[in-house]
Amino acid sequence: MERFSFPWFPEEVSSSDIKTEHHSIALQIYKEYQRKLASNDSVDFGDLLMLPVHLFRRNPHILTQYQSTLKYILVDEYQDTNTAQYIWLRMLAQKHHNICCVGDDDQSIYGWRGAEIGNILRFEEDFPGAKIIKLEQNYRSTSCILGAASSLIANNNMRHDKTLWTEKSGDDKIIVKSFFNDKEEANFIAREIMHKFMDRVETSKVSILVRALFQTRIIEECFMRARIPYKVVGSLKFYERQEIRDIVAYIKLAVKCHDDLPFERIINKPARSVGKTTLQKIKDFANERQISLLSASEIMVQEGAFAKKTTESLRNFVSMVQKWHEEFKTSHHTDVVKNILTESGYEAFLRQEDSIEGKGRLENSKELLKALEDFKGILEIS
Repeated sequence: MERFSFPWFPEEVSSSDIKTEHHSIALQIYKEYQRKLASNDSVDFGDLLMLPVHLFRRNPHILTQYQSTLKYILVDEYQDTNTAQYIWLRMLAQKHHNICCVGDDDQSIYGWRGAEIGNILRFEEDFPGAKIIKLEQNYRSTSCILGAASSLIANNNMRHDKTLWTEKSGDDKIIVKSFFNDKEEANFIAREIMHKFMDRVETSKVSILVRALFQTRIIEECFMRARIPYKVVGSLKFYERQEIRDIVAYIKLAVKCHDDLPFERIINKPARSVGKTTLQKIKDFANERQISLLSASEIMVQEGAFAKKTTESLRNFVSMVQKWHEEFKTSHHTDVVKNILTESGYEAFLRQEDSIEGKGRLENSKELLKALEDFKGILEIS
C-alpha cells in the first residue's frame, strides 16, 4: 500500500514533484479545476473514487465500519480497474478477506483511461491464499477463430498463461483484408454478401460487427445501393437516428424555407421558448394567410404577437435560416452545415449530454458531415 502514497490533491503536491514546466502547468490547471468543482458543489467521476479513499485514510473508524458491513465483495471486469479502485478494494477487503474478482488480463483494453493491468496480474500477491479458477472453455467461437486469437495474444508477455478450448469446430479460415478507406471496405463486404446469396447462404447467417455505431453509415449506404436487405441490431439505422434526422431537417429548412415539416421538427431543438401554444398560433396564422410557418413567424414577430423572450428567439431563428439559405448559394454545402450546427446551438446541445449515448450522437453528427462530402451539391441532399 505504501507504494501508492503519491499526492492525490493539488495541495499535496510538493516542489520535488514538479519535474518539468508541463508539470507546473498541469498543477495550475488541476488547482483551478478543483476550485471550480468545489464552487459548484460538484464532483467528477475521478472524485467519486478518490474521495472515499481519502475519507478512509483520514478516518480509520469509518473504514472499520464499512469493513465490518461488507463481508463479501464481488468485482467484475477486474482487469479494467484503476489505481484508485484498487486501493479502495484493498482497504475494504482487509478485515474479512472475502473478495472474488472476475476478469481476463487478455481483455484489458482501457489503459488509455487509467486501467492498470498490474491489478489482476498481482492478484495472488495482494490476496495470499486466493483460489484461482480458470474458465478456459469458450462457448461462442469455432476452433479456428479461437486458435488464431490465442496464438496472437500469446505474444503478450504481461498475461497469465491459459489454454482456451472449444467444442465448436469450423473449417472456414480467417481472412485479413486491408483497405484504402471505409468505402472500399463497405464495397468488399457487399460483394462478399452477394456471393454468399448466390451460394444460397441464408441472410440470418451473415453478420457484421463494428466498433462504434457511426461506422454503420457507409455500410448501410452501400447496402441500399446494392439492394441488400439488412437490420441494425441494438440501434436504429443511421439515417433514422434522432440527431441525424434533426440535422437533415435543419438542412432542408435552410434550402427550402417554405417546408413546414422540418420547421416543426427543429424549431425548439435546442429549446427556443417556442412551446406547443406558440407553435399552434404560428400554424393558425400560416393557415389563415396560406403561407409557410417560417414566413408566418417573421410576420408575427414584426407585428409583436409574442412575449419579448419568444419574439427575440423567433427573430434570431428566422434570421439564421435566411442567412443559411443565402450561404448555400455561394459557399460549399459542408461549410454551411458546419455553420448550422454551431450557430443553431445544436452542436452545443449534443455536447451537453455527458453520457455514452450523448457522445455517440455527437460522433454520428461528425459522421454525417463526413458523408456530406460525397455529395456534389446541396440539391442532392435535400
